[in-house]
Formats: sequence, C-alpha cells, structure tokens
Amino acid sequence: MPEEPRWLAAKGEWQRAGANAELLGLSYADWHPDDGKHDAPQSPATLAERLFSPKYARPILLATSVALFNQLSGANVLLFYLLDVLSSAGVDHLSSHTCTVVISCLNIGTTLLGMLYVDKVGRKPLLVWGAAGMSVCLFALGLSIPHHFASVWYLLLLIGYNTFFAFSQGTVIWVYLSELFPFAVRGAGQGYGTSVLWVATAVLIGVFPIVQNGSSGRSFYFFATMMILQIAVVLLWYPETKGAGLGLTSNSKRDAE
Repeated sequence: MPEEPRWLAAKGEWQRAGANAELLGLSYADWHPDDGKHDAPQSPATLAERLFSPKYARPILLATSVALFNQLSGANVLLFYLLDVLSSAGVDHLSSHTCTVVISCLNIGTTLLGMLYVDKVGRKPLLVWGAAGMSVCLFALGLSIPHHFASVWYLLLLIGYNTFFAFSQGTVIWVYLSELFPFAVRGAGQGYGTSVLWVATAVLIGVFPIVQNGSSGRSFYFFATMMILQIAVVLLWYPETKGAGLGLTSNSKRDAE
C-alpha cells in the first residue's frame, strides 16, 4: 500500500503525496489538506494542531462515546470469558470449545460482510441495527443462563450476538474514528479513541468476574441496557459520515454547500 497522501503532505513531502494520490485514484481535492481551495502548499507546522481544544470538543466526545459503547456491548468480555459463561450455563467442556471455534469462524465472515456494507448502508444504520440485535441476544442470555438450557440454545444466542457485533460495532468503530477528526488532528484523534476503547476493555474485563459471581445474569442485563441507550444516542446525536469530507468541520461545510 502506498503511504497516505495526507500524511506525506503533513511532513512536507508534496511530490510523493501527489504521486501516491494518483496511485490510489484520488483527486487533488480528495487528499489535499485544504480540500483543494488553495494551490500553494502549506508548511507542515500549519497542518498540526492540538487535539484537546474547544474546537474539537464534539469529535472528542463522539470518539469517546463510540469507543465506550463498543466495549459496553460486552464483546471483549464475552471473548475472554466465553468458556466460563458457557460453563456457568451448564454446557459441558467439549461443547464449550466447539461453540468457541464456531463463533470465531463466523466472526471473520460477518466482519468481512460489514466491510462490504459500511459504505453502502452507512455508519449510523449499522450501529443501530447491531445494537438492537445485541440487546435482544444479551437479554435472552441473562434470562437463560440460570436455567441451564440445552447447549445448542446458547450457541444460537452467541452466534446471533457475535454476528450483530462483527457486522456493526466491530467494523464501524474503526471507520468512524478515522472520519470524525479533520486532517490536522486525525492521527491524535484516532489514537485517543483507540486508547479509550482499550482502557474500557481492561476495566470491564477486571470487573466482570466480580459481578458475574454475584449474579449470573446481571452483567448481561447491563450490557443489553447500554445497547438500548446507544440506539438513542446514535439516532439523536451521531452524524452520518458516509460520503462526507474528513472531519466534522469539513462535513458541516459540505452540508452547508
């Protein structure tokens, strides 16, 4: 893959940036930091800004929320503790490992499917559909685990849950984080959003066994409720970045035009 033209431009390597943009099939307006409004190259110093400033408050809050909701879905918790969850539901050891392998294989396929549709359908619809499907599966898990149903029932619920996650949250977050921030703070913004995600992962993985030990279904009800909350937040507050310029500032300008 050629190095990103905008990144090269930030380093002042305009000739290589233009050549790589041509290889990638990008027009001048697609990759140039000033969106093609000026012909004179900017110095690298003018292309970098501080991320934590009032003008970037909205994209920072959006990045924080999308990263937190990604983990409040319970995805990595279930990944780490899947065998323990199945064991607490009365599923035998061999069946638990079989479920894990099946779910992991399906994750690959549904993630690829999400990559195909994220630009066709849009970011917001995928997040809403995924959150709705996961909330149903999580509520069902919370209700089912104490009753020790047949292992095939838990397999179906977990397949459904992971399918909804991989198709929506698992795919959209990495696209969305890269589009929220304008060029000047794009790298720092993506780094911030990713950091929030992994800190949330560490906290939830540490807390989950304590909560699960107190009540086998309580944590799943919590995750399901968070997904319902995400639906409301996405519908009311999230901007759709499909087909828009890089960063919320450029998106707003484009909408105005």
